[in-house]
Amino acid sequence: MHSLTRSRTERHTNTHNFINKV
Repeated sequence: MHSLTRSRTERHTNTHNFINKV
């Protein structure tokens, strides 16, 4: 369960980074 939450958070951070990079 914790792994799933961490993965979801990581994915969200990745998306945010992508938008910020652009």
